[in-house]
Amino acid sequence: MKKSLVYYVSIVAGILLCVTEIAQNNNFRNHWITTFPYGNNDITILHQSGQIFYFIKQQNDTVINKSLLGTETKDADFSNGLIYPSVTTQKTDEQYTILIGKRRLNQNLCNQTRITFTYKNYESIQFITRAYNDGAAFRYYFPAIKKDTTVANENLSFISAWLMQYGKPTDHAQAYENYYGPASPIIHNAPDSSNWAFPALVNSSDDYILLTEAGISEIFYGTHLKK
Repeated sequence: MKKSLVYYVSIVAGILLCVTEIAQNNNFRNHWITTFPYGNNDITILHQSGQIFYFIKQQNDTVINKSLLGTETKDADFSNGLIYPSVTTQKTDEQYTILIGKRRLNQNLCNQTRITFTYKNYESIQFITRAYNDGAAFRYYFPAIKKDTTVANENLSFISAWLMQYGKPTDHAQAYENYYGPASPIIHNAPDSSNWAFPALVNSSDDYILLTEAGISEIFYGTHLKK
């Protein structure tokens, strides 16, 4: 069973993005931009010194600065020493209905970039980015992952945020039921070892970004944040 991690970034002002490739030669290609065809919003994936970074701009203003991407399994560190071999792009446009909520008929319209990297020339990981009308998403995908592989660490980073302390379970309350307050995970540690919970409301200059995860299933755990 293949596993993946999914993180959904929703910019409150709203962005619709499409895929644009920048470099001319595959051997020298090191960054890929997903941008809105009728506006000035874009998300960039950058391959630099064997590491993967991302940053997001809206109307030429940076809302998420250059930040690290990557994950570690018990067998390999997919945040360092990555080599780029290939990239593909595609567009998705499909309709679906839901039984609850304010809108029954919905549209899944996005553009996607799938960038494949190798680790030590044998293990591969794909960074998949999607651009929607109201945000951007990315996930890691392991094409040939072993069924019993354990994800040991997630190295996503981002700027300061409004966060909820994850909390420890007690006799009268579950974890992840707490109050939100301003925090800066770059500077401050969480109050205790339970760390921070998704979703996180990120403030960047005059913009706000709701950062959370999606695609959680019975074969993969839900994550939370830590300093």
